[in-house]
Amino acid sequence: MTVDQALSGGGQLGDADGWFDLAGESVNVSASIGLALRSDTTTGAEELIREADEAMYAAKRTGTGRVVRFAPTEERAPVA
Repeated sequence: MTVDQALSGGGQLGDADGWFDLAGESVNVSASIGLALRSDTTTGAEELIREADEAMYAAKRTGTGRVVRFAPTEERAPVA
């Protein structure tokens, strides 16, 4: 599945989470992905990582197996 497919499908990852057998143990695995794209106003890698991190936590808040693309909601103070 591509990122575009995941985002157009309501942000669902599909088979990226569930129960798996790992060395005879049943484990539950889930994924939440935050996506940030560099723009003309991106000031550096730290900003891009921070934006992806914000999107990942937004994905976690909406449930497991989700992809959320970063969307700025307001101006943020610079990180020291």
